[in-house]
Amino acid sequence: MNCPACNNTLIILEHEQVEVDYCPECCGVWLDSGELELLLDAPDETRRLLGTLTKNPHPAGTPRKCPICRKKMVEVRIGTAEPPLLIDECTRHHGLWFDKNELEEVIKSAGSDKVQKIQTLFAGIFGNR
Repeated sequence: MNCPACNNTLIILEHEQVEVDYCPECCGVWLDSGELELLLDAPDETRRLLGTLTKNPHPAGTPRKCPICRKKMVEVRIGTAEPPLLIDECTRHHGLWFDKNELEEVIKSAGSDKVQKIQTLFAGIFGNR
């Protein structure tokens, strides 16, 4: 599978039955549908967070392509943070693309009590990048 941002090959990292597709070049992360829920391990918080997804009316640049179906993704706002946090979502619901540091920001905005555990996990997986 190739990175939607820089087209390099994604590597698969697994922790506690959650596979994270990671780009070692641009530090982006692809989560298949349902994997954000597994990472947060908090169904109510995840439903609330995913319920905030709204299409960005003014997307920046050329739409990225889903690494699974290769169709154009849409840029969506997630959460209620200001300035808005924008990620890419496959229109066929294959998953979500997070540029460098965006996934950590989303997890923080979810208010999950698992934030510290997940941040420690990411530091172990991704290092200080």
